[in-house]
Amino acid sequence: VELEKSPERFSKPIYVLPDIDDNVECQLEQELLNESKYNTGNRIILIPYRFENSHWTGILIEFQATKQIIRAEYIDPVNG
Repeated sequence: VELEKSPERFSKPIYVLPDIDDNVECQLEQELLNESKYNTGNRIILIPYRFENSHWTGILIEFQATKQIIRAEYIDPVNG
């Protein structure tokens, strides 16, 4: 899913991956592989991540066109 964007606000496309459940083996890896097949170039992906059946967290990954990660953030509203 690509978020609607305004050129003034976002300099690169932002994609949201499907929810990831920590209890499903290799789900995160599979979704990242799928994302890289369909999306290329400079971009940001957001990943809703359910951690150990207890709470939701978020992962933000920013990619360069060369597929190199230039920023990765783990967002945990419970533990900061």
